Amino acid sequence: MGKGSYGFAYVETPLSLYIALACINKHLQAHGTDEFKFLVNSSDRLIADSADRLLNDYQVELCTSLNLYKIFDLIRWSYRNNPEVIVIPDIGFKNKLLITFLKCKRVYIIDDGLASTRRSRSIYNLMSFFSDLSILFIKEKEISYYSLFKAAFTEQPGEFNCSIKGSFEGRPNVFENKLFYICSYPTEDGMSLEDERRLIDQLIDYSKLINKQLIILPHRRDKQKFNSTYIFKEYVLNTNVAFEEFYYTNNFSGCNFITLYSGAILVVSKKDNPGYLVNYFKPTIKKTFFEKIFLMPGPTNKDANVVFDAEGVVRIYLD
Repeated sequence: MGKGSYGFAYVETPLSLYIALACINKHLQAHGTDEFKFLVNSSDRLIADSADRLLNDYQVELCTSLNLYKIFDLIRWSYRNNPEVIVIPDIGFKNKLLITFLKCKRVYIIDDGLASTRRSRSIYNLMSFFSDLSILFIKEKEISYYSLFKAAFTEQPGEFNCSIKGSFEGRPNVFENKLFYICSYPTEDGMSLEDERRLIDQLIDYSKLINKQLIILPHRRDKQKFNSTYIFKEYVLNTNVAFEEFYYTNNFSGCNFITLYSGAILVVSKKDNPGYLVNYFKPTIKKTFFEKIFLMPGPTNKDANVVFDAEGVVRIYLD
C-alpha cells in the first residue's frame, strides 16, 4: 500500500466490489479516486476481471490471499499513513481482525453475500470493544454498515436497503422469455450429482410448462458447469461476470429468475419474477469461526427462506 491515501477498500468477491464502489460513490465523492486504494483478493478470476473493468480510475493492489503476514502489514500501513476511511466486508475471522485493529476514523462494513444477513449484535459489540481498546491513546473510530439488506439487529448502525444499481452503465442486450436458474454449486454443499441432474430435468420440464427457455447461470463458484463434458452444457450461459453485473447491464422481457438459495436473487426486480425452490434441498453450509467457538447454530436454507419471503421472492414448488 502506498502513502498518503484518504482510504482503502478490501474486496474478496465481485459483490463486495460492487457494494464498495456504491458506498464510495455515495459518501466519498469529494475525494478524488487517486486518494482511494483497492486491495483486491484476486484468487478468483471473476473478481480479478471485475477489478480490471471497474477500477481503472483507482489505485489497485492484487493479493492472492489474506494471510496473517498481510494482515499485520495492513495494520502497520494504517498506523503509518492514517487513512480516514476503510471499506471492508466482515465475513470471516481475518476480516474482523482488520476491522478491529486497523487505525482509521471510520469503517464502512459492507456485505459479501447472503451470510451478511446473519450478523449479530454480540460480534459487533466485540469488534467495537477491542477496536476502542486498540486505539485507546489515539482516537476512537466509528464503525457502521453499508448494506443491501435490512438491519440484522436492533440499533445496528449504518445504512440499509442500499442499491448497487448505480455502479453499472449500459443495457446492450435484451433477453426475452427465458427462465434463468441461478445455480450456487449445490454439489459442494451436499447435493449428489444424480440429484442435481434430476433437478435440472425438472427445471427443463418447468420451463416448458411456463413457455420459457431455460438458461443456467452458474453463480461464482460452480466453474465445472463451463466444462465441455457437462451434460447440460447447452443450457449454460457463460457471462464472464458475476450475476449482479449481468443483471444490471442487460434488459429482460417476459423472463423469470429462480434459485435454490443464492442471495443473488435479491437484486432481481419484481417485474422479472424472482422465485426460489422450496423444500427441495437442505444444504450443508460450513459454520464460521465465531459460530464454532461460541457454539452458535450454523446457517440453514431456512435462514435464506426468511430473507427471500421478506423481500417478496416467490416460493416455487416443482413437485
